[in-house]
Amino acid sequence: MRDTVQKPADLWWWEPAWSFRPQARRELGRVLKPGLLLRVLTISAVVVAGLALGVRRGFPELEFDWLNGFAWSVLAVFGAVALFGAASVFIPPMIVVNHHGLARQAGQTFHYLKPGEVRLMELEQITRDRAVLRVGTARGMRQIGVAPKMDLDLLAARLAGLYSCFRRIETD
Repeated sequence: MRDTVQKPADLWWWEPAWSFRPQARRELGRVLKPGLLLRVLTISAVVVAGLALGVRRGFPELEFDWLNGFAWSVLAVFGAVALFGAASVFIPPMIVVNHHGLARQAGQTFHYLKPGEVRLMELEQITRDRAVLRVGTARGMRQIGVAPKMDLDLLAARLAGLYSCFRRIETD
């Protein structure tokens, strides 16, 4: 019979809105610029007009309402973009700390930070109900909000066991 080593249970929490929403809005603002949207709409209209003329010349008996079809497709694309934008702003990322390291999952994006990648890790309780975890890697710094219900002593002990660069900042 093999002896098994019990791994500690995963710690996880949903990142608080005060932590992830400002960044999600900034990212949406970088992607959804009015000038970019106008250029995409203009190029799409030119392509559809060219296709409509080409199809009309090649198949004069074909009846298709190109304007109505284009309008519905534009509405569908803008609707999908609005839904994805709303999801990124209103659905919080999930943070997991397990024996492999720290993971952050937002939608279909999953980032795992293994102990060798992390150069700096600090846990600071800013107010009674707000704590942040600052993580520095070669790609830059990231600040992750910690849920108020999380036991910070347990989290600090787990992170200290995983990351040699971890430190807890005590504030008065």
